[in-house]
Amino acid sequence: MIDTDKYEGHTEAPWTLYHRAGGKPTIAGKLSEVDWKLIADAPLVLAEVMRLREEKTFLWETYLKESAEVKRLREAIQQIIEYNEGVDVDMFGSQVSDKLKEMIE
Repeated sequence: MIDTDKYEGHTEAPWTLYHRAGGKPTIAGKLSEVDWKLIADAPLVLAEVMRLREEKTFLWETYLKESAEVKRLREAIQQIIEYNEGVDVDMFGSQVSDKLKEMIE
């Protein structure tokens, strides 16, 4: 993880990049020491953005997978409840059925 506090006070966007004929590109205006730190760390910042995107994708896919599993389990519980509704059950079976109903509400 990058310590973003070290970039406090950097020049706000947008930065304007100028191309000189036959020369290297330059940024308009005077850059502070913090701006130079940010420029120097740009590859690290980019790598962190890419890592966070991968993590977000993984978490989203995991959430969708688990959401589908939860839905499947709720449907299975509902089927068990419906199956047991017409069946004579003892006190224990009735309590289990009530608990299953609570779980899917």
